Amino acid sequence: MSNNFTWNLSSLFKKDTDPEMAKYQAIVEEKTHSFITKWKNNPEYLNDPKVMLEALNEYEYWVKNYGLYNKLGYYLELRSAQDQENIIIKSQINKLIEKSQNLENDIRFFSHKIALIPKDSQDKFLNYPGLAKYKHFLQREFDTAKYLLSEPEENILTLKSPSSYSNWVNMVSEFLNREEAKIENEKDEKVKMSFSEIISKCKDKNKKVRDSAAKSFNKILSKYVDVAEHEVNSILQDKKATDHLRKLSRPDESRLLSDDVDPSIVDTLIEATTERFDIPNQ
Repeated sequence: MSNNFTWNLSSLFKKDTDPEMAKYQAIVEEKTHSFITKWKNNPEYLNDPKVMLEALNEYEYWVKNYGLYNKLGYYLELRSAQDQENIIIKSQINKLIEKSQNLENDIRFFSHKIALIPKDSQDKFLNYPGLAKYKHFLQREFDTAKYLLSEPEENILTLKSPSSYSNWVNMVSEFLNREEAKIENEKDEKVKMSFSEIISKCKDKNKKVRDSAAKSFNKILSKYVDVAEHEVNSILQDKKATDHLRKLSRPDESRLLSDDVDPSIVDTLIEATTERFDIPNQ
């Protein structure tokens, strides 16, 4: 479905078939493999804080300016939001996902090896003044080490991610965004609206409009209940399998770790809240 809005994306790329896209991808790959060539077989950054600083500065520059095809990925995401059924954009996104996965796996060694720095050597990096701005990054990497699999195993998880998660989410999202329905407006007229417009009308200040939008919204969702059930179950099964492989002790542990939240804080909050369920009843 094509949405009735436009964005000026010319600062990224001029059009969906812009020749600059291929040039940009070539630059990203060149810069990435230049970094890989310099550091993959050089263990010095794992032993010397000064060399670590040099490596992290270069890594930060790569992430900020190139990464996993940052600019092109951003452009294609925005274009997909405008026109989800555009086959050219879909093809480009699928190709970019494959390229990004390969690039991510190629450069994984860097953070993976940092995470596995022995505990008795970590303090010299965490306490080195020159690495102060990277202290949080380093601590995060050290904290995740116990959940990491081997590099080949991590690569497998990356490669299977689209089929086990992204494709399911995108499928249901596309089904929903193709839907249209007639909604009553403020003048009691029936107006055809897209699914995204229907969602926005569910918050309309006019009650009749809200009720009409909500009725159509629920009717559309009911068409895809069975599909959504399989989607959610597949995603949950994949999450459970990954957590088991990583030896995570609870379903929310990986999310809490990524958010820098200690699980004990969440548990304390839940306990304090449930103990005072009586307050809303007073």
